Amino acid sequence: MKKITHILLFAMLFLAFVPTQAQKGKKVIESSERRAPDWVNGLEKNYIIIVGTGATLEDAKQDALLRIKEKIIRAVAENVQFESQMDRKEEMLNNISNYAETYESTTKTQATDVSFVKGIALNKAEAFYWEKVKDKSTDKVTAHYHVKYPFSSIELKKLVMAFEKKDRELTEQLNSILNEVPTMNSVERMEGAIKELQQLQDRFMGPRKDQAATGVSRIITRLKSITIHPEVNRLGLIEYSLRVGNQTIKASKKPRVLNPNQCATIKTVQPTESGWKIKYDPQYCYEDPNNLIRVMHNIRHNRLQHDFHFNINAEKVEIYMHSDILVNAETVTDTTAKDITFTFNIASKYESPFTIESIVLKYDNLAPISFNNINRTFSGKGEHELKLKLDKELEIDKYSSNKESMVNGMIYYKGKESGERDTYKLYKHNITTNF
Repeated sequence: MKKITHILLFAMLFLAFVPTQAQKGKKVIESSERRAPDWVNGLEKNYIIIVGTGATLEDAKQDALLRIKEKIIRAVAENVQFESQMDRKEEMLNNISNYAETYESTTKTQATDVSFVKGIALNKAEAFYWEKVKDKSTDKVTAHYHVKYPFSSIELKKLVMAFEKKDRELTEQLNSILNEVPTMNSVERMEGAIKELQQLQDRFMGPRKDQAATGVSRIITRLKSITIHPEVNRLGLIEYSLRVGNQTIKASKKPRVLNPNQCATIKTVQPTESGWKIKYDPQYCYEDPNNLIRVMHNIRHNRLQHDFHFNINAEKVEIYMHSDILVNAETVTDTTAKDITFTFNIASKYESPFTIESIVLKYDNLAPISFNNINRTFSGKGEHELKLKLDKELEIDKYSSNKESMVNGMIYYKGKESGERDTYKLYKHNITTNF
């Protein structure tokens, strides 16, 4: 049955091109041989016999090569269809047939992509014959290039197998990409997958073409869903990741980073495991609600942009005291005060958190009172109450505010965010005791 099929195929294919050179009113003015070989315009088993035409001999040769490729592609496509009728669904059968017909109809631009067409060349022809024919009525000269190209049924079977193998590989590639779409975690992978699917879309016909197109749409939707997720935003430092929902998306292309009011200097833009880290110096910035660092990712189908606002006072710490230092003793005798609590109402000029590390109060001609390792942290603008227990007794006639109503001293503190240490000096600061 297969032998009959092949004979019918070759008969249909090879009879398609039978030129009539010796037409009335035309004359052969030049040829490669004195007389045309017997095989010209003939039909021989295991051969493709064709003629290419053109204004020049070179054009005719290229036309002949094109016709050989078209015949082979047609033969492979039709043979795949005949062999498929026994064990393939009609849908798949039509896909393969249409697939090959698409190649045949666009041989000039796509045939080089078909593996079984790449090896076809005129130097493999067994014989050739060319001639130039002049039309007596118009004096127009046309070149004809005849080729006898070996192409056996065995070669046909090999090419059919190669065709089907390639078809399976492309289908597997399509399915692999479609299955990967929900977990694609790289911008570059998504953009690359779109190109792959578009190439497959051009190759396929029918349902697989639609599947490739749907895959492209799904990936574009995924690209459009990417957002910038801030992770760290403090003065001088920004860290963020790209997200689709809860999934982290990587992008190897460096973002564009700028400061619109041009008061800050961008120092570094570096990738991290989950995203990007940006360091900047806001030393020339004034207090302005429009202070910001703008981050942009130029992703295909999604121009990402996020503004990271910053406050130049975000890490500034400055404390002061206006209220009296209050000293309260729970136990008071005629000479001493015991179980004493010192209350300091410390005011902060900024919102930034700060830590009180130690306090030293200095009296004239008396031993100083020191509070070490306090390490109490406060946050926010305004006054903050700090109560400290004194672990010793005080002599009333020396430390009573009736005797010493003002003290000097230092409050040692540091900014929690910046870690910078500073000192607030007490000078003739009012102190009030209950003894």
